[in-house]
Amino acid sequence: MHAIRLAEQLKLSAIKQRLFDTISIDVFRSLASDEQYKKMDAELKAELLEKWGTFL
Repeated sequence: MHAIRLAEQLKLSAIKQRLFDTISIDVFRSLASDEQYKKMDAELKAELLEKWGTFL
């Protein structure tokens, strides 16, 4: 999550997309307790939720 948040802050969209593509179901399950997820802005959280929908 830290790498995704950092890629978002630095506007590294290609890296962010590759990180999104490597997220496993275990990562999605642990989002609620992840400190880096809690620090993400709403737009980035929405992208993660969209990825979750695609994953399912």
